[in-house]
Amino acid sequence: SSDNESSFQDPNTLEPKILNYATVVEGLRAFAATEGYSSLHLTAGDHTLPGPFYQAADAIPSLGAPGLADIAFFNAMGVAANGMGNHEFDGGINEFATMLSTANYPFLAVNLDFTNVALADGTPAIEIGEDAVNVTELAGKVARSAWIAVDGELIGLIGRAPADFFNIIENPAENLPGLDFVGGRDPATNQPLVSAVGLVQEQVELLESKGVNKIILLDHAQDFTADPLSASLLRGVDIIVAAGSTGFMASSEVEGPFNLLREGDEPEADYPTVRADSEGNNVLVVNSDQLFSYVGQLLVEFDADGHIVMVDGRSGPVATSSEAIDALGAVISTTLTVPTEVQSIYDDIQETRLIRNLFTQIG
Repeated sequence: SSDNESSFQDPNTLEPKILNYATVVEGLRAFAATEGYSSLHLTAGDHTLPGPFYQAADAIPSLGAPGLADIAFFNAMGVAANGMGNHEFDGGINEFATMLSTANYPFLAVNLDFTNVALADGTPAIEIGEDAVNVTELAGKVARSAWIAVDGELIGLIGRAPADFFNIIENPAENLPGLDFVGGRDPATNQPLVSAVGLVQEQVELLESKGVNKIILLDHAQDFTADPLSASLLRGVDIIVAAGSTGFMASSEVEGPFNLLREGDEPEADYPTVRADSEGNNVLVVNSDQLFSYVGQLLVEFDADGHIVMVDGRSGPVATSSEAIDALGAVISTTLTVPTEVQSIYDDIQETRLIRNLFTQIG
């Protein structure tokens, strides 16, 4: 998923979206196990967004800083890596550094340079990890790429932050001192001077040198970019999670909870959308809707060379609605419940004075 933006609860319907999301994640893990699939949970940026739920973590003693409830939720749900977006930085570089330091997984972006970042006294250092190493070695660090072993198979992960990053962050010179693109940026346009295409390809080759031939790109592209990472320009990437966009992908074939959409939602493209890379190999492009509304599920099989040879027809978005949760439970013959740790964090958020006051009915 991507673009969840601290949207733990719908302010109008009061739907507890983070609880439903976590329930679907656990249900899909159980479904994968029953079907003989290995499972990997990834996010592709805009983890957080400053607002009431983001801020409420500051009042919880076990958390103690804005945004840390978000990280605690993703830790509890076993996220393997996050491809960096832009909203993680809306609270400024010090809040980003504090959030990063508590994450049990890496934040990946091939195009962001953290080497000259200036932090306030007392802020945890932003650790820059080695590229193309195990995600467990990169927990709580930034890096360009990583790999994870999933039931003995090595899966490569590469991130890319938006090319328009420094135009959509408020006052980056003051709020993100020292942060830059790799290779710098054009002072007139704030666009990167070095294309991310070559930077991604460098990481592909580094991962391949370590025996990794199945690679996922977590691309927080936004709806527009001056530096598109189209599949046709790349080689060795098998799956692109196209985050940050408002387009919506789904299959027209509904099977139980799979592609069962929320009322009023309509797909604009197939899930997955198939593209060809520079060598003619298939690349699968996926996304899912924002704000904890869906969990995207992509079920694939690879051959020995790391090329995708099958896409399961049950691939597609799984809504975080009660209807979809019931349908998913029926598939695995289990009544799905909220994971205990996620429920506990949510309860702590609900008990803060900020959230109690905001959700008190007064008329």
